[in-house]
Amino acid sequence: LLEKLHSITGLLDGTMSHGKPYQFIMLGRNVERADMTTRMIDVAAAVLMTNRPELHQYQNTLWMTTLRSLGAYQMYRQYVRRRVRGPDVIDFLLLDDEFPHAVAHALHEVTDALKKLPDSEAIVAMALNIRAELHLLDPQVLDAAALHQTSDKLQLDIGRLHEHITAQWLKIAAAS
Repeated sequence: LLEKLHSITGLLDGTMSHGKPYQFIMLGRNVERADMTTRMIDVAAAVLMTNRPELHQYQNTLWMTTLRSLGAYQMYRQYVRRRVRGPDVIDFLLLDDEFPHAVAHALHEVTDALKKLPDSEAIVAMALNIRAELHLLDPQVLDAAALHQTSDKLQLDIGRLHEHITAQWLKIAAAS
């Protein structure tokens, strides 16, 4: 299934004009990526950042599984260059500006797509604000509760962004 998805993505990117319809595809893809990555981090942290001694010996393996579930393991190893640690995984998945499934990168792509659409200034500002708040985080000092709260806030912000995108361009006028 993943191979088919990559084939479709490559086909669209390589053969479709990068006009408004393509920008809407990019919006959808990257809003979804940002949202799903925050959810994966939230679930992983809920399990792994609690003080459960029986999980301590498996933390490295479980964080690697989280990375693999997002297709991030190889890039994490290439860029972080340390053994897999929870705070580093969270940092990479939230703040890496170059990895496609990182929240910061997905929000950057959302902003780029929005800028190419008409009447997008207010929504661009909203996306930039979410991204700026994200970059104020220091994942190295977040405990499980703070990370859960951060993930929830990001999910709500991304949800509001989605609602504004829908209201701006995708609402179908009700028949009178």
